[in-house]
This record gives sequence, structure tokens and C-alpha cells, in this order.
Amino acid sequence: MPVNIARLGTYLLPAVGLVAVVAALSILLPRQEEPDEDMVALSLYCAAEARLAVEDIVDSFQRRAGVRVRVHFVPSHLLLNRIEGRSEGDLLLSADDLSMDRARRRGLVDEGRPVAYLVPVVMTGVKAHHLIQTVSDLMAPDIRLGLASGETTLGEITPTVLQKNGIPMERFTDTVAVSGTTAAELAQAVELGRIDAAILWRPWARHYRHQSRTIEIAAERNVIVPLVAAILSTSENADAARQFVKFLEGHLAQNTFRKYGYAWDDGSGLECFGAE
Repeated sequence: MPVNIARLGTYLLPAVGLVAVVAALSILLPRQEEPDEDMVALSLYCAAEARLAVEDIVDSFQRRAGVRVRVHFVPSHLLLNRIEGRSEGDLLLSADDLSMDRARRRGLVDEGRPVAYLVPVVMTGVKAHHLIQTVSDLMAPDIRLGLASGETTLGEITPTVLQKNGIPMERFTDTVAVSGTTAAELAQAVELGRIDAAILWRPWARHYRHQSRTIEIAAERNVIVPLVAAILSTSENADAARQFVKFLEGHLAQNTFRKYGYAWDDGSGLECFGAE
């Protein structure tokens, strides 16, 4: 079949014009800098409980500081074993006071600085929306509850939160349908309807809130856990490590923590726990 050159031109000219526009924009528009292999590289051992915010914070820091950060997300109660097993690294971000104290005593870290706080909340599913308004309502009949593993930081503080709200741990345990899980797994279980409610960290409750609701716990009846940043004694890039800790304390990182539901201290006390 003969080719109609005139008609072909009517198809090609717009395409050529589009290519030219794209090429021009690629030159004129600023490109975001990606960290490259020649950058100083920091190794951060980070509590998995902080993952939601830290991934964004690390990305922002790399683009602004020209320093690569390799993050190892590990449950807080296992961080110390991971650090001791490798004998290398630059930074620690922990949500476990006991492990941080042990790390200090062993000379593995400096004093450390709180950069944000984990706040427990009650997360309820669709079935329990009208039944649960406070922590004490978790004992309503036929409510299926979730309980974090006692080895995790969340599992360690849950009995104290219950006690502060007048619930004996044994009563709570009798109604547990899912146990031995992390905050993220508990949030998924509530969202999917496998359980009706659980006490878990606010960031994970917000992350899985399409079919669920978050109930804040009054500060005097709650247990707030600090996320503490410290420089490891094995660091070979102490200046860059200090730069990252300072970045964690700055407005950009603090706003990121806030966006994901972590609390922070502006010098006048912890922010309102229910703030979006």
C-alpha cells in the first residue's frame, strides 16, 4: 500500500513537537539531587517503630546534606544485639530505654538526645466504633482484642497503660484474640476485622485508618516512649553523624514526625497528643 506522505506528516509533526517540549523542560526544570556512591555514608540502626517518619527524614537529609544514610530497621529490643554483632555503624535511634542504658554502660553510644516520642492510642475497628470511647471500654462484652508481644517496647508498656486505666492485665488477656505481634501487625488486624481493638502506637493507627478509628489516651493515663538518637562509638564519620542528629531536631524533621503522628517537645512540654 503506498504511503501518503502528506497524511504521515500530520501525525509526525505533533509528536516531534511534543518531544521538543519534553526535551526543553528537561533542561529548564531543576533536577532533584540523588545521593551518589562518592558521598560520605552513615549507617543508622533504627527502631522499626520509627520507620514511617524516618524513611522520609533520611531522604530529605540526603538531598540537603549530600550524605548517604543506610538505615537498618530493627525492633528496638533487638537493636543492641545487632550493633554488638557487627561492631560497626554510626548512629542509633532507639525506642527502648533499657537497651539504650545498656549501650551507654558498655561504651557503645554517647548520652543520646530525644528527638520524638511514641504515643500509645486505642485503635478500633468498624464493629467496635460505637462500643469503645475510652481505654476502660476495651472490657466491653464480646470485644476481640490484640496484644503486642511482651518482648517489644509496646508489649512492655501495655500492662502499665492498662493499670493506669483501671484494667488488670489478666482481665485484658482473657479477651485477647491476637497476640505476639508488633504495632504494625496489630493495626493491620484491626483494619482487616480480625480483631476489634488494640493498644498500639499512634503512627501505625493513622497509617491503617481507612476502616478504623483512633482514640487518644489522656497523658496522665498513658506511657510516652522517647525516640532517642545517639552516636555510636564505632562511628568513623562523627561530624556527619552529629549533623544528622541536629537535622532530626530541626523543623523539617520535626514536622515529618508530626505528620506521621509522633509527638515532640518544643521546650514547653510535649505537643497535644491528638494534634494532626
